[in-house]
Formats: sequence, structure tokens, C-alpha cells
Amino acid sequence: AYGVLPAAGSVPREFLQLSASVRHAVAVDASKSRLYLFAHENGKLRLIRDFYVSIGKFGMDKSLEGDQRTPQGVYFIGRQIPGPRLPEFYGKGALTLNYPNDWDRSVNRSGDGIWLHGSPPDQFARLPEASDGCIVLANPDLILLMQTLNTQTPVLIRDKLQWAAAPERAQAKAGDSFARVLDGWQQAWK
Repeated sequence: AYGVLPAAGSVPREFLQLSASVRHAVAVDASKSRLYLFAHENGKLRLIRDFYVSIGKFGMDKSLEGDQRTPQGVYFIGRQIPGPRLPEFYGKGALTLNYPNDWDRSVNRSGDGIWLHGSPPDQFARLPEASDGCIVLANPDLILLMQTLNTQTPVLIRDKLQWAAAPERAQAKAGDSFARVLDGWQQAWK
């Protein structure tokens, strides 16, 4: 997957309605072991980097504490934990995610401590499915994310991302009457 990027200008379908006030967004495609970093630039969401990642030993669809699976859904970064405050196993640090979120709890998913974190010092990266459920990056990649992302950055995690081209994005927004109502409400509220 390293050399095969999505079509220029495309974004994950879940990001079609992402507000321009969201400075960065992250999408994880477990089937490709890739994390994609997006930034809003000139009112458009643009892919700026992608990274190799490792996910849970037993794949996706986390449902129980200790099942060694990675959850699917939309989560938000909670806080940064610098490497010196963690065991070496977590590498140069961690970005916590709000798993389980309200949706997860409503469908009885359990567990906690799902993070984006680095690799132990004796490893550059881990095998594609080698974590206990976290998303593990090489330490230089994690450091870049820690320098770029802030709290409340959305993190979309999917087994396989569905990409939408730029024209599709414009059509979806124009054709969605709810989006117009929501935009009107947001403007009135501001």
C-alpha cells in the first residue's frame, strides 16, 4: 500500500461533511496498514502524509476488554503523553483516543486505553497485526503526529476506507438539504 495513494483530491466518505474549522483529521485503513493525515488548506481537505501502522493481533471490530482487536469508528484525540512518562514499550509517546465513545457503550463494547503510540526502542515498526488493539507507528511518524495534531482531532478507523472524489464531495454537499440547514444553524449560532 505504500506506493498506492488514493486518487488526488479524494477523501474518506466519512469526511465529506467535515467542517473547515477542523484543522486536521486522521483516517486509518487497517486493510492497508496505513494512517492518512489530512489538513484543511484554503477551505479544502487535503492529504498531506501517510504512514505505516500496526493494528490489533486479531484484527478489527473490538468489542471486549482484552480481545486484542482494534475498534472501528470515529474517535477523538484526548491528550498527548510524552514518552518519558510511559514504559519504553510505547516508544516516544502516545495520543489517547476516546474509546469507548458513546456509541460503543450503547452497543455494549468494553475496554479502554486505545492509543496511537510509538514502537519500543529495539523496533523500528511492528508487524501489521501486532498490537493489543492500539494503532502503533514508527517513532519518527508518531513524533510528527504529536507535533501536528491537537486534542479533539477526529480519527476515523475502518477496516477498509471508502474514498470519495472531489466532484462527489461537491455534489454530496450541494444535494444534502440537511447540510444546508445545519450550516444555517451554525452561522446563526456564531
